[in-house]
Amino acid sequence: MTQTRSPFLLPGIRQGAAKTLFKPAVLVLFCLLFLALQAGPGLCSSGQIGSGLFAFTALVDGNWELFFAQAQGGTATRLTHTLFDERDPCLSPDRKKIAYSTSDGALHIMDISSRQAYTLEFEEKDLWRSQPVFSPDAKKILFVETVSRTQDYTRIRLFDLESGQERPSVSQRMSQFWPSFAPDGRRFVYAAVHCAVDCGKILQELWLGGVSGGFARQLVLTHALNQQPVFSPDGTKIAFCADISGNYDIWILTLADLSLKNLTQRAGLDMGPTWSPDGRQIAFVSNRGGRLGVWIQGLEEGSQAEEKSFFADKTVPVKDVDWK
Repeated sequence: MTQTRSPFLLPGIRQGAAKTLFKPAVLVLFCLLFLALQAGPGLCSSGQIGSGLFAFTALVDGNWELFFAQAQGGTATRLTHTLFDERDPCLSPDRKKIAYSTSDGALHIMDISSRQAYTLEFEEKDLWRSQPVFSPDAKKILFVETVSRTQDYTRIRLFDLESGQERPSVSQRMSQFWPSFAPDGRRFVYAAVHCAVDCGKILQELWLGGVSGGFARQLVLTHALNQQPVFSPDGTKIAFCADISGNYDIWILTLADLSLKNLTQRAGLDMGPTWSPDGRQIAFVSNRGGRLGVWIQGLEEGSQAEEKSFFADKTVPVKDVDWK
């Protein structure tokens, strides 16, 4: 079981000793032509939209249903037709499976080729579970479990897909959300609530934990609501959404020096970042188009976001995007 450590404690001092609140020329010509045809800024500063697969949910027939689509062209393929809302899809590293949650508090894993899904079974049947993420070897998942709905206390747990066993991942008496494995499979980043009612607003900071035990440590202190952190493919950066600037934007944390970069700076809600497989672009969900949709932006200075359309009917709301 992982123990937590305050970022303000010296190395070797355990949490129990103190309490913390707290991705050639022809291509260039093509890009120029593309920009001219679009009559506006696009993605050419970082190349075309990267390869890979998108998984996401879309509001159709009155429910949020699960879809997937190729990153480079192609139309969205519907995977579910249920009475519940599908949420939090996460593609396996080999892009063959999707882990996701439903609005009844259950976790599922679907094989994309067969469209067959099964529900994960837990000893405690009545707890609400969400936000599943695959480990790099696809043998485990981290997920969020609501312990007490009356007290809004949540914790992150680890589920072994081979043995069917689960265990705690972090020993920490504060609500935990949005786990994301590091590429090495040994660490994960998550968000933990530091303060809510007593502060007049929710303060949620980023922490780094170890899958097999040891310390967890706070990464930054922003006095803001930080959510949905996700590691870059090379493990050197973390993208997340936060209201650090007063608006909900996408931010990039560089782990080498713990520096922060505000990637998106437009009015509206930008959330749920996910990295392209090559780590040169980030897809995220935004309401800047008048409804929830997926936008893609390169990491280069001056790069502009471009909306990614999955449907002929561009009024279909889309959210919970994952890109691998």
